[in-house]
Amino acid sequence: IKMITGHQKCFSCKNIMLVLVKLHDEGEDNFIKRLIHAQSNQNQATWLGGYSSKTAYDRWYWTDGSHFDFADWYPGEPNGSGKCLQTNYYGAWDDLVCYNKRPFVCARKAKMVSFVFSALCSWSYKAVVDVPLL
Repeated sequence: IKMITGHQKCFSCKNIMLVLVKLHDEGEDNFIKRLIHAQSNQNQATWLGGYSSKTAYDRWYWTDGSHFDFADWYPGEPNGSGKCLQTNYYGAWDDLVCYNKRPFVCARKAKMVSFVFSALCSWSYKAVVDVPLL
C-alpha cells in the first residue's frame, strides 16, 4: 500500500488514469470499508476523494466538484480540523489536514451489476465490468 499526503492523492490517481473514489450510498461505503480492511488486514485511516471548500468547512465536495449526496461522518465530524477526507480507524469519515500520509483509494469508470448470493448470506457482491476511461 502506497502512503501519500492528501495534497498528492489526486495526482497519484490521475497518473494511472484513475480518479479518487467518491461514495454515493451506504453500499458503496461498506464496499470500500471491506476493501480497505482486506488490503491492510485492519481498519486503516485512508484518503477518499473528498475535500472541503476554502471558505467554509461545512461544504464538502468530491474531486470532480460535485456535492456530497451521502456521508458517513464519525460522531462530531467534520470538526474543522482539516480540508481533506479520510476514513478513520473505525471506518467512518473524518476531516483531516492534508499533509498527513495515508493510503488512498482510486476508482475507474465501471458498470455495476449486483448479484445477491443465497438466502444463507446476508450480503451481496457487486461485480465490476471495466469500461475504458474517456
